[in-house]
Amino acid sequence: MNETTKYPINAQEGDLYKEIEVCGERFTLRYGYYEECDRVNPLCRPIPIYPDFLAMPLYTAQGVPFATEIQDACEHFKGKGKRDENSVCGECAHYKRGEDWIGLCECEARSAARSAERIVAKRE
Repeated sequence: MNETTKYPINAQEGDLYKEIEVCGERFTLRYGYYEECDRVNPLCRPIPIYPDFLAMPLYTAQGVPFATEIQDACEHFKGKGKRDENSVCGECAHYKRGEDWIGLCECEARSAARSAERIVAKRE
């Protein structure tokens, strides 16, 4: 392992980084790139890719949304300062850290919105 990156130098895109479990949900994390420009840049190496819970929300059985520490903060951000374009969930008081960088957003507004969605879906 390289001490500066803490990832194997020989990791290839698609290689398994690790499998973790958070609140009964299993996540398989693989190496890859977040940006296409990184893929073609010879100085960039694959890094662990975490789920994009903004693009594809996922909830616990109780309706609590999953979040990653590094995802952009939502409109319910409650941090030490005002929310700006650099605010992330890991800085929010609503964020409860789980294993690795995956945790839960315990914001009542987001959980209540999910509960309302489930009620509407049951009626349809």
